[in-house]
Amino acid sequence: TVKFYNLYSRSDNSYMRKTALFIAYSSNTLGYGHISRCLSLISKLPNNILPILLTNKNQVIAKKVKDSKVEVLYEVNDYLLYLDIDIVIYDSSNSDNILLEKLSKAFNILIYALDNFDYSSEFINVYINLFDQKPNAIKPKNKIIRQGLEYAIISDKILNVKKEYGGGSEIDNILILFGGADPNNLTKEVLMFLNSINHQCDVDVVLGPLNNNFDHISDLSKELKYKVNIFHDPNNLYEIMSKQDLSFSGCSTTFFELSFLGIPSIVLSQNEAEENFVNYLHQQKLVQNIKLPIMDRWTQMQDINVYNEFRKNQLNTFTGKGINNILSTIGIDL
Repeated sequence: TVKFYNLYSRSDNSYMRKTALFIAYSSNTLGYGHISRCLSLISKLPNNILPILLTNKNQVIAKKVKDSKVEVLYEVNDYLLYLDIDIVIYDSSNSDNILLEKLSKAFNILIYALDNFDYSSEFINVYINLFDQKPNAIKPKNKIIRQGLEYAIISDKILNVKKEYGGGSEIDNILILFGGADPNNLTKEVLMFLNSINHQCDVDVVLGPLNNNFDHISDLSKELKYKVNIFHDPNNLYEIMSKQDLSFSGCSTTFFELSFLGIPSIVLSQNEAEENFVNYLHQQKLVQNIKLPIMDRWTQMQDINVYNEFRKNQLNTFTGKGINNILSTIGIDL
């Protein structure tokens, strides 16, 4: 239910607040990234912006948003249409045009889309993306399209964390982290790879909030030749990240945050869209060629010159200003 006493009322001039509606969904297939990005944006909103999150019902996600300063709606109903919405931020790769049409007609406002390449949607006005997933798609002239890695969202919580880098050539500490769900269980694939090469190291495995493989990974870890620490949705994630020499990760927010800390990653993709993005990151000299076998990429990372080149490029690219750049594009002054 919506706490109406806490919502902006245009008739109350003493409590002038704008209302921003964030729309994002999560599942074991979608992962947690869309929700996580919205919560990071919400955390930086000024006091004169009231955030509302429209999402799907999920007990795990409900716990994640419980302590955030955001009102939560789990369905489109009359409550939503009664509100005075000033800004809509739609974080989804699929366009729910029925919903977007309702919002567009009800409030006559601009709709901003993140991680969306449906340029045919007549209800999305502004697109903010990291790269062009569909370079051959027709882009209507009435659409505003902003894209670039300068829009990579990195949580404020990590900004004061920095990895102490000694410049050594040994990879002693390895992190395995494939986002909120890891639907293809890439975690297991990497654990088995490390076991096959007999590399002596400490391995930290972080399973996201929607990852259902904890018991399976725990049982597997007991059979491996090296030490494995398993964390399930830890509160001290960034502290764990900062202790690593190398990571195996996906290509989204996790990769951006590791890059901000200066920790090179061997990146694996969950689907074709992610593979396209990894290819783009490779062109920017931020990751290795995803078509190379994992063994070849692992061997490359043992070369201190290759390692330091990736580290330098990542630190220069991911500066932690993505949230500010997005909010500035939307027209929200911090």
